[in-house]
Amino acid sequence: MKRIKTIRYFLIEITFTLAMLVYITKLHGIYSPSSEFEVEFLKMLCLLTIILIWAFGPMLNRFVMLIFGGLYTFYLVSQDVYKRAFQQYYHFSTAKDLIGEVWGEKASAFEFIKFNDLIPFFILLALCIIFFIAYLLLQRKCISLKVSIPLKLVALLLIIPMMGCYRNYERKVDYLKSETDQFTLYQSEFYSFDMMQNVNEFVEKYGFLTYAFRDGQKYLSKNVFDGSERKEIAAFLAEQPQQTYSEYHGLFEGKNAFFIQAESFINVAVDPDLTPTLYRMFNDGIVIDGFNTPLLAGSTSDTEFMANTSVIPVTMGKSVCYNFYEDTFPVTLPGTFANYGFNPIVYHNNYGEYYNRTKFMPTLGYKTFFDCTGMGKEDQTTDSELLEEMKWIYSGTSNPYMAYWITYSGHQPYTKDSVGVTDEEWAMIYDKYPNISEEYASFFAKNMDLDRGLASFMETMEENGKLDDVVFIFYGDHIAKGIDYTAGSDFYEQTGITYKEDSEFTGLVFYNTATEGFHYYKKGTVLDLLPTVCDLWNFEYDTKSVFGRNLLDDSYRGFYFSEFGNWITNDYEYNPSTGEIIPLVSDSLDNEKITQEMQRRIKEREICNQILELDYFGSDENGN
Repeated sequence: MKRIKTIRYFLIEITFTLAMLVYITKLHGIYSPSSEFEVEFLKMLCLLTIILIWAFGPMLNRFVMLIFGGLYTFYLVSQDVYKRAFQQYYHFSTAKDLIGEVWGEKASAFEFIKFNDLIPFFILLALCIIFFIAYLLLQRKCISLKVSIPLKLVALLLIIPMMGCYRNYERKVDYLKSETDQFTLYQSEFYSFDMMQNVNEFVEKYGFLTYAFRDGQKYLSKNVFDGSERKEIAAFLAEQPQQTYSEYHGLFEGKNAFFIQAESFINVAVDPDLTPTLYRMFNDGIVIDGFNTPLLAGSTSDTEFMANTSVIPVTMGKSVCYNFYEDTFPVTLPGTFANYGFNPIVYHNNYGEYYNRTKFMPTLGYKTFFDCTGMGKEDQTTDSELLEEMKWIYSGTSNPYMAYWITYSGHQPYTKDSVGVTDEEWAMIYDKYPNISEEYASFFAKNMDLDRGLASFMETMEENGKLDDVVFIFYGDHIAKGIDYTAGSDFYEQTGITYKEDSEFTGLVFYNTATEGFHYYKKGTVLDLLPTVCDLWNFEYDTKSVFGRNLLDDSYRGFYFSEFGNWITNDYEYNPSTGEIIPLVSDSLDNEKITQEMQRRIKEREICNQILELDYFGSDENGN
């Protein structure tokens, strides 16, 4: 009888082992691309699964596998959901920093989760329960069967082939490194692999398990600085170009500035009938065609950091607003305005703890930060409601001011019952576009709320004789998340709107009712905002601590970058992962000169990272 029960035990455990291996490999096949690197990690994962099952025994291994398999499943599924929402994969450090924000906006976050995302968890739970019950039913009185020491030792011996798999992985990495020389370092596959500079391409090329391992290494490793970094930063900054001026230099000198960082705004929201105020701004203002805001790891917080400091927030997924809010930044947007006698104030419709703004905004140089409560409102106040308060502040002041407003209405979810959507505007949308789907109608309605608030604000300013004295600087903080506005999306078929190159761009316009507008083509990002503003307002600043350029300077050929796409200038596209250069205006470009330029751009990102990690501008060579 005992022999029969032992045979049953082994049959049940072998079947359970096979079931779990099938589950892990199938799930991996669904979510992760395969590669020669990934194969080694998948082998290690399968070997670890066998060890956990046979070393713990049936009374415990079901629970162990539920936790182990659950973490594995959660990682793959959550990465897929995050990519669906943000068009890129997250770092471990990003997840740690932004978990509070995700929970605070759980209604928006949960909209990206589909029922199919939960199926793997149900399957895993069912497997563990079924085999737990099977063991109880078939073993009956022998449920206290202990795992023999020899069996544990046999299971633990599988660590040896696991180490072999890891050594194979290291050999592949060594081979990549051996194929790289110093001249081609920045264009090499090894550099792309080692730095993970493009997360999406990394996953597509090397797989999720490889990415998880490399990301884990980066997350757990401590930055070790030997003192040479400060000299390297100083040498790099010493070569920064001098401040440049355009033919529009000083155009807005003496005028007040009202910055509008519009949540999830993209150019398709500009509609002559639905958003007439925005339409007028983008037709009568100074419009930078080709401008776009990248969606980086820190989302909105990274955009406002770049806009205010002209420093690139590259820290391997670490959110600048949480990890470097005590750093020193000698040149900032509010600080520069303050130097010239303007009062810089920042506003936001939501609560101030979001993205750590109550602590970070003073660091950037803002004298005052008004969140929703500071304006006497509840969190998630609509844009039109907040502008009703702001218009009385600025229509009655004669003191020079610089306002920086971070809007909210445009935030997902894109449903009829979400923030900023009214029945009246909903009806207007369907009168013009009767076939439009709910998500696109909601996106329009949210921007209509912003537009209506701006119209009321400008009307009151004009009545008080203040409108000509203010320049509105308007741009989107990043692309609209979770809705598709690419060339082949249903939006264009539903509306009849023609897709254009800049349909998905976040736009940049300088609008002043006393100034004649024009369109100026330049590839750029919010990194270039501060230098451009300084040119238009006739401000002097130290170019040695900023990394953007003046968008209106004809000699500047533009530069756009993102975490998951090619780098683009007015003249060419450059893929840093492959080194491929695609001419945009001429086939006779100097490839060697372009390579040197892009190598400096890549080095620029490294320097920005070191500046943040060392608090370079706020500490001495001893870190004090």
